[in-house]
Amino acid sequence: MSLCRRRAARRHVPHRTAEHKCVVCKKLFPTPMRLEVHLATQHPRLLHHQVSALISSEVASRQRGYGLQPLRRAAYNITPFVQITALKGFVRTFRHTCTNQILSLGTYFGKFKSKIRNVIRESLTDLKTLKSQMSMKIQFKRFLCESASGDDIYEYQEKYVNSHMLVVMNSYTSLDRFMNLSAEKIEHTISVFEQYGSGWHFNLIMGCDTRIGKFKLFKAWDWMDVPFRLKSKRATINVRTKRNFCFKMAVFCALHKPRNPRKPSSYKKFEHLYNFKCVVDFPVSISSISRFEEANGIAINVFTEHSADGLWHVQISQFNYTSYRTVNLLLLTDAKTGATHYVTITDNDKLLGQRKFHRRKLCYNCLQRIRLCQQNCESETCERLCIFERHRIQCENHEFQKVKMPKRKNGETPTIEFTNFRHQIKVGYVVYADMECLLKPLSSPFSGSVGGKTEKKKIHVPTGFSYAVVKEDSILIAHRVYRGRDGVDIFLQDLLQIATIVADIYKLNIPLCMTESNENEFLSASYCHICSRKFDDSPDDPKCRDHNHLTGLYRGASHQSCNINYTQKEILPVFMHNF
Repeated sequence: MSLCRRRAARRHVPHRTAEHKCVVCKKLFPTPMRLEVHLATQHPRLLHHQVSALISSEVASRQRGYGLQPLRRAAYNITPFVQITALKGFVRTFRHTCTNQILSLGTYFGKFKSKIRNVIRESLTDLKTLKSQMSMKIQFKRFLCESASGDDIYEYQEKYVNSHMLVVMNSYTSLDRFMNLSAEKIEHTISVFEQYGSGWHFNLIMGCDTRIGKFKLFKAWDWMDVPFRLKSKRATINVRTKRNFCFKMAVFCALHKPRNPRKPSSYKKFEHLYNFKCVVDFPVSISSISRFEEANGIAINVFTEHSADGLWHVQISQFNYTSYRTVNLLLLTDAKTGATHYVTITDNDKLLGQRKFHRRKLCYNCLQRIRLCQQNCESETCERLCIFERHRIQCENHEFQKVKMPKRKNGETPTIEFTNFRHQIKVGYVVYADMECLLKPLSSPFSGSVGGKTEKKKIHVPTGFSYAVVKEDSILIAHRVYRGRDGVDIFLQDLLQIATIVADIYKLNIPLCMTESNENEFLSASYCHICSRKFDDSPDDPKCRDHNHLTGLYRGASHQSCNINYTQKEILPVFMHNF
């Protein structure tokens, strides 16, 4: 299938309902995902049978029946699905292999839809919230030819057709949404493949995999206190908010300075100045912050704090150092419940543990203070930010990063040592080569690419070559000069022959040949000639004699561990001149 056809097919998405209503508070949401997050965060303590009663009353007003019954905890019948678990049960796959031929999706879902629902319900009781994907194993067929007897001959292929990875938060509305959207996505993918798939058509369903993984819901709706190690720095203000409006109050606190900054009622007079409809619902997720920035002209940076690594990036705004006002927030996380809470950062220097940096400017991409220009800078447009701007342009080409310096251990300064000593050994043989060419004019010049400005007028025609094979001790082993039209072929053939000979030489293992002076040198040696560390007479790593396996010559005393890793690279480097 061509790329343009795939892009065109992706634009044809199934129609979805524009509004979704919460059965508890009657609030409308544009997407079902927003509704599920709202139910999980705004009504987390509502009992299951209460939600069931509310949904049943909504359904009973529009259709006949008994409504939805309260869910009872029992073992669900998932036969014929077989469970496959990984990562301690947080990733699960329920596999079904069809024993009978099923010739349509409608037939399959009619027989096994209830089993798939039981699979997800069983996982919901353990994981609470999850992500799931349905993968159908489908056999397609394509007409190949007619046999001698006039029968049609088909070729077959098996293909997995996947649905979207969707979040399931409850066994009612969220599960219904998953089943409907999964069936629509699989049916849509099959129809697109039949239309653009070079004659392939649906034949039968061979099985189904239901993949399930743990989904950790982003919850920034509960107030929590700042840890003492951060509170003692006096670099944050924690507004005592209720429910899930900590993001709104943290932004207000950063932009305004009321008399009592920790009291939520102090910020009511500022609410009309900002547009919070763009974030749709609270709690505000990290992905929604960019929409809030564009709608209000505010650059928001979000950090988190670790006891070992200190301050770390969560969200860095693309509008830093522009006309947008900058707001820095700290995201606190409860390790037990997973709930998060936004706090206003009032002083980055105190939070980073840095002092006397009033002549420097903070780079949010690496959290380093960059020195400003001198006051006698000759640039008219400098504004003392020349050095900082040069750093920022280079730093923003990379992802978020932070410089972490090593700390002393037991009073000793940590150092970095070179340990890959095998790279110190010279290769046994190397080839230096040069290829000579003539420039042949083209009969009709042409451009190298469509719309390119380079015009090709001549072409390189190889006429000969020269090469030299040199040993590791700088001794010339072989040399050849050749001229002719077949220079490239002859050169490659010679290289293959040389490589074969060198490979055979590397297989040699000449035993050690020690002289009396070598033995005296070994006995008096106190340091390893490979790693330069002193011998400690350890029985686990004794002193041994190191030698060249290609020549048998003694090289020096070494540790046994160093000698084992000090091996020759079995390669043949070829250096070409102007190639």
